[in-house]
Amino acid sequence: MEDKGTSKTKYLNFNLLYVIRPITGYLNTHNPLSENFKNITPWLNLTFVIVPGNKITIVPSAFGKLRLECLNLSQNSLGKPNLSKWPWMEQSTIRNTLLFLDLSSNFLTRLPLNIGRLNNLKGIFISSNLLKELPQSIRNMHTLKYLYLRDNKFFYMPGIITLLDKLEVLSIAQNPLQIHTWKNKYKVLSLVELSANVTLQHRLVASNQLLIYK
Repeated sequence: MEDKGTSKTKYLNFNLLYVIRPITGYLNTHNPLSENFKNITPWLNLTFVIVPGNKITIVPSAFGKLRLECLNLSQNSLGKPNLSKWPWMEQSTIRNTLLFLDLSSNFLTRLPLNIGRLNNLKGIFISSNLLKELPQSIRNMHTLKYLYLRDNKFFYMPGIITLLDKLEVLSIAQNPLQIHTWKNKYKVLSLVELSANVTLQHRLVASNQLLIYK
């Protein structure tokens, strides 16, 4: 493929044997050779990167220069090692453009401390990891609407969630939540708030408006 076409490409689909002709605005790989990640920085017009199942352990800092709207890193090996910060999240370009981040089905025991720098995110999907808590920087995600924490190791509802005033959908199913311990931490709940507890006990998705305790 010629270099002049590279700068305009918004869709790439890598396969083990061939590259499919560009169509729209995605980078979609299913190649276990995660080394290919180091070579995508010329594709500065990419808006969607979808790379599940590539054994990726670290995302290069140069990724932060991409004007991505959606980044799907699910079913990889993130968390091996479990770094405290991910440098690509510090780049101003991706901080201003990224809307959806999927980190589901990795090996994360904690999120990077600087994840709150992605303050334009509307949805973050972190299901099927090993998380027990959320970093305080999450409070900076003032545009976050969708938060999926399903199938992790949370024993209690992260209090930081109550500061996400735009949150519409919270999925916390299949966590070992200790619902009864909340009674000692909050005042008497309204009927609406109690219904949220019932929702959690039955492992359903609840709206943030039902999860804010006074």
